[in-house]
Amino acid sequence: MRYACGPTAGPPLSCRRPACLYASLTVFKKPNFSLMPFILLSLVVNVLVAGYMGLAIGFRLNRMLPRLDEVFGPDTTSRQILACLYLAIAIVSIVALADSSLRLRIVVVLFPLQIFYKVLSAFLVTERGNPVPKANLAVSMLHSISLWFVLA
Repeated sequence: MRYACGPTAGPPLSCRRPACLYASLTVFKKPNFSLMPFILLSLVVNVLVAGYMGLAIGFRLNRMLPRLDEVFGPDTTSRQILACLYLAIAIVSIVALADSSLRLRIVVVLFPLQIFYKVLSAFLVTERGNPVPKANLAVSMLHSISLWFVLA
């Protein structure tokens, strides 16, 4: 009997190709489509917030974000790298919105990384009046709830 390897069919134990190992390690339940709007909301928030921030920071658009220098500091290389991170999050979220076959795979990787770095920013940013860590915590709560729906 021949076995098909991949995410839909479990590989036999003797199969050791990387794709088969990946398929055996990533077992997704059938998604609960009644909860999918919450996941879509998280992805849309990513596109809007990360895309907006990435464009404003990366292209120094002070019109879009009048307090840009006050909140993110002067325009430096590190701020431009942050803009690249925001734009990457927005682009990957757009891909997840556009391709439903990749959506869950993207969400289970992207959301935990975002949650981790956003919560970490609340502890590492020493200026308590800065609005970015507070906004990060709000977005991380939204992503935590969405991730809970995916994994529950």
